[in-house]
Amino acid sequence: MSVEQHKALARRFYELIDQGEMDTIVSEIFTEDFKWDYPGIDGYVTPEDMHKKLGSVAGAFSDMDHPPVKMVGEGNMLAARVDFTGTHTGPYEGVPASGNKISFSAIDLFYFENGRVKEILTTYDLLGLLGQMGVEIS
Repeated sequence: MSVEQHKALARRFYELIDQGEMDTIVSEIFTEDFKWDYPGIDGYVTPEDMHKKLGSVAGAFSDMDHPPVKMVGEGNMLAARVDFTGTHTGPYEGVPASGNKISFSAIDLFYFENGRVKEILTTYDLLGLLGQMGVEIS
């Protein structure tokens, strides 16, 4: 696959998350041995864990949107910066709904194999997000 095809697949991944289409992500986007290194998770998120993790995100942030704003790729790798926005209307990571508008940027590193996503490494400012949700950080 070309870098442009990788970018198109990554855009589709983000669109499907925002639409709550977890089954489609697992069946059309990921390899069977996909793994996701996600902040706050001990180990990797596997395809079997996708519904739980992404469902908790979708349930916690109504009007969730996180389009990619910059993507750079080479070979079988792609880096994407996304700007996430939403309203904290449900519990997330043990934090009750605050009603606060939140926004943050994240970086996802995608690794592709045979036209699908094999691995994602995500990094974002979790402490900043917790602060926006009303958690006092000391």
